[in-house]
Amino acid sequence: MSYLASFRGGPYPGYRAITRGIVLGTRIALIVGMTINRFTCGHESSEPGWGNDIHQYPFVCSECRNARIGEKIEFVRHGTPPSSGYSVNHRDGTTEDGVSVYEVKNGTIDYVGWYFDISDRPMFRGFGIIVGFGSDHEPVVKILSIKKSRRG
Repeated sequence: MSYLASFRGGPYPGYRAITRGIVLGTRIALIVGMTINRFTCGHESSEPGWGNDIHQYPFVCSECRNARIGEKIEFVRHGTPPSSGYSVNHRDGTTEDGVSVYEVKNGTIDYVGWYFDISDRPMFRGFGIIVGFGSDHEPVVKILSIKKSRRG
């Protein structure tokens, strides 16, 4: 008997993994095979894994992110931007290459990664040049212009 299982949750909001295996008596044996990583840009990558897993990530791959470096974007930032021009990645204790923001796409804020408990912070809107991406896959920019904004 074989099975197909789907898992939601995981390391990112919107993450999904599908794994295949076989049932041997009362035990489930995962098939040693390849893990397929699928991204919202349509690209895939693969790596050796336990079973034939498919991981659905709710963001674009690193190749597509890196292709956007140097692009001018409209953004929203919750919280006063650091005067140094460099955000701090609090999880790793490191400095980002610029200021961490959320991109505005077609008038809608594209919240990615960890964005909980930010509604009490002041909101800023602006334009910037992408210089990299943060650990939660959010754009990191060199700010060109920014102003405090009303919500929404």
